[in-house]
Amino acid sequence: MNIQAMMQAAIAEEPNVLDSSPAPVVGVVTPEQETGPCNDETIKQPARQLINIKPLNEKATLVKLRQTKFNPYLKDQDATDEYGAGNVNKHLFSDSNNLVKKTIAAFAGINTYVNNNTTPWDVGVRMLNMLYYIDFTAGYRAECAKAFKQLDVLCDNWDDVKAADYHRVDEIGMRKGNFGLAKWSDYPSVEALRAKFTVKLNWSNLPAADGFDLRFGISQQDVDEIVDNVQQQISEAEQNGAKHVLQEMIKPMEKAAEKLAIAVGQDGSVFRDGLVQNLVDTADRANRINLSDDPELQQRINDLSSLGSKLVHGKEMLRHSQTARTQAKDDIDALMTKMKGLV
Repeated sequence: MNIQAMMQAAIAEEPNVLDSSPAPVVGVVTPEQETGPCNDETIKQPARQLINIKPLNEKATLVKLRQTKFNPYLKDQDATDEYGAGNVNKHLFSDSNNLVKKTIAAFAGINTYVNNNTTPWDVGVRMLNMLYYIDFTAGYRAECAKAFKQLDVLCDNWDDVKAADYHRVDEIGMRKGNFGLAKWSDYPSVEALRAKFTVKLNWSNLPAADGFDLRFGISQQDVDEIVDNVQQQISEAEQNGAKHVLQEMIKPMEKAAEKLAIAVGQDGSVFRDGLVQNLVDTADRANRINLSDDPELQQRINDLSSLGSKLVHGKEMLRHSQTARTQAKDDIDALMTKMKGLV
C-alpha cells in the first residue's frame, strides 16, 4: 500500500472534529521546487555520512500548512498621503489580551504544532514521519478545533469588540488632532471576519530517486540528471532533518544549563519544574520527528530522555541544592558536546 492509500485509509477511520471549520483539512498539493540547505548557526561541524537503511520516501510524507488570518494592521491612506514618504499603518486591536489577538494566537498555535512535529523539506513544506501519522493528524485536528472554537467566541462578541476598539482609536485620533483616524469601514462584518480565518493541510509524496524512466522521449542523459538532482535533494533533506532534530534538542538544553548555572539564592535562580520536564518532552518529540536510521542520533535522543527523566525525579534537590544543580549542568553540557559532534 502506498503512502497516499495509507493516509486515505487512516483518515476514513478518524472522527472529524472540525465540523465548525469552513475549510477542508486534507488536500493534495505539489510542493514548490525552491530548495536550499538549512541556515544553522548552532552546529558548524562538518557533516558526516548518515546510515541509510530505508529510503526516505518509504518512511515519510510531505505536508504543507496553508492558513489565512485577519490582519489587524491597516494602511492609513490619509496619513500616508499627508507625510508623503513610505506607508503609515494603523494598528487595530493593539491590546494583547483582546479576543482578536487571542484568536490569531490560537490559529498560530496550529502552525507551531505542525512545525514541532515535522522536519523541514523545502520552503513552507515539512516532512512527517509516517509512523506517527495517526497521532499527528489527531493532534492537528485538536489544535484546529481549539482555534475555531476561539473564532466562534470572537464572532459571537464581534459587535462589542469592534465598538470598543473603534472608540479606542477615536480617542487616539482626538488627542493627536486626527479626527478621522477611527473609521467603521476598517472593521469587517462578522461574516467577512469569519471568512478571513482558514486552515488547510495539504499532502504529497516524497520523490523517489529511481522513479524516472525513458517515457515521453526523455533521453537517458536527462533521466540521469533528474535522478542525480532528486538524490541530492533527498540527501540534503536527510542531513538537514537530522541537524534539525539535534537543534531542537540542544535549544532547551542550553536554556536549562544557563538557568542551572545561576547559584541558589541569586537573582533568577528560582527553579521551575517545567525546566527539566521540557527535556523529557523534547526527547519524546525528537523521537517522533526523527527520520534518520543513524543509531548514534537515536542514542543521543535516548540519552536526553534518560537524563531528563533523572532530573525530573530529582527536581526537589535541584530546587535547593547547589551541588545537585552543578552536577545537572555538567551532565547537560556533556550530552550537548556529544550532540554537537554528530553533525
